[in-house]
Amino acid sequence: MYLADCAELEDAAEWIGINLSRWGRISVLQTKEKYGTARVYCKFGHNELSELFYPFCDYRPRLGWFGRIEWLPRIYNWLLVPYQQRLYRIIYDRALKKWGHLADEILSGADEPLLLRRVYEKYSIDCKWRYTDGSKLW
Repeated sequence: MYLADCAELEDAAEWIGINLSRWGRISVLQTKEKYGTARVYCKFGHNELSELFYPFCDYRPRLGWFGRIEWLPRIYNWLLVPYQQRLYRIIYDRALKKWGHLADEILSGADEPLLLRRVYEKYSIDCKWRYTDGSKLW
């Protein structure tokens, strides 16, 4: 792996993280290039209402009495998580269109490979993720 590839992988991971956070309100914990793969650590859904408005912040301001309604995130997560999963597929697909020569490196560092099954098949890339018993995911 060349130094230019590492810089491009870093750019790809950052681009994926920014777009997931911007368009899907997905909490992106960290983006980086690690061991020749683009890593984007994220989580779907929200535990608090403030995560919806401040998805990329470590410190979120309290929203007063409205933020203390505990059942509200369960209701909007029911609608939000399927949207975030669809957007996750779309963003990774667009990243592969933009950095096609790094497709294997971008996909092998994905957090949720099961969500990207169609993307793997579209680009004819073999999934390197395995179950603990060594069998393939699909």
